[in-house]
Amino acid sequence: MKNILLIIALFSVSFVLCQNSSSLAESYFREGAYEKASQIYESLEKNNPFNTRYLKRLITCYQETSNYEKAANLLQKKLLNNPSQHYLRIEIGYNFDRQ
Repeated sequence: MKNILLIIALFSVSFVLCQNSSSLAESYFREGAYEKASQIYESLEKNNPFNTRYLKRLITCYQETSNYEKAANLLQKKLLNNPSQHYLRIEIGYNFDRQ
């Protein structure tokens, strides 16, 4: 019983920490502090690879800081892993157009 309670407590704490990171990244993003936001979104996207919001925010951060190659590499990697995600092709085209 103690083990179950410990697991639940650890899960709850990790969920709260993730929410705090997400809120902080979103705050930086809205302020235009894209470099700071990208550092947090990189971690969030790595830990939540199927969360498209984190991916899109990270791509936008890269684009706003003129890291087009980094954005393109990430999008290509995602497309190789998920070829049915057609929005990635659109994002690749948009990234290319912004250069």
